[in-house]
Amino acid sequence: MRRLALFLLPLLFLGCSGSPLRVASVERSGPPPYEPGDRTYKVVGDGWEELRVGSSLDLHRPGTRKPSGRLVVYATGTGYVLARLATEGETYPLVGDLASSRDIRPRPLPEWPATAALPLPRLDHMEPATPHSSLALFESIFFVKGDGTLSPGGTRKVGAWVQAYGREGLWFLQVPKDPRVEEPLVQARCKALKDCLLQLGVRRVEIRTGAFEDHERYDLIHVGWQP
Repeated sequence: MRRLALFLLPLLFLGCSGSPLRVASVERSGPPPYEPGDRTYKVVGDGWEELRVGSSLDLHRPGTRKPSGRLVVYATGTGYVLARLATEGETYPLVGDLASSRDIRPRPLPEWPATAALPLPRLDHMEPATPHSSLALFESIFFVKGDGTLSPGGTRKVGAWVQAYGREGLWFLQVPKDPRVEEPLVQARCKALKDCLLQLGVRRVEIRTGAFEDHERYDLIHVGWQP
């Protein structure tokens, strides 16, 4: 019976904990280069219904204590709120960042089944924790049609991503297949992005080819990172 209770305990916790308040998507508006104020952040998760227009949301990256900035809600929907960046943090706000707000009342903890106390493990028998990260980056840098140069806004974006994710890990550029863009122009854009990453201390950058993406006004190249 005791073993059954211990087995059901994690399942009970998962059933009651729900989904944390987090950034689900980011939409851009206006022409590139996109500045922080041009982005709309869609926030979902437990407590969204208590947020109102003007509510503040503090962001932080899972696995780190660095704040990602502060959002302010400007619209509400069914199951989500829309917010804009009000204060920049130490890192750049990204999809998956967790959000917290003083406008959300604390929720009562579930009642746990009574179980016998388990002995604490001996410190000399514990394995050291292995640092890891499940975060991944896949964002876009936009280019004006026919232009192969990296804009100042694009340079700032790349710098913010490297600051948030670090120089280690796998950095790559993914170029969508587009027969309308000449190869010398593609090479110039890849070189501009690769040089920017290398100057920021990234040791190696892979270049990949992706599926066709139709954008009428601008061309793009995706910048990615994996741990």
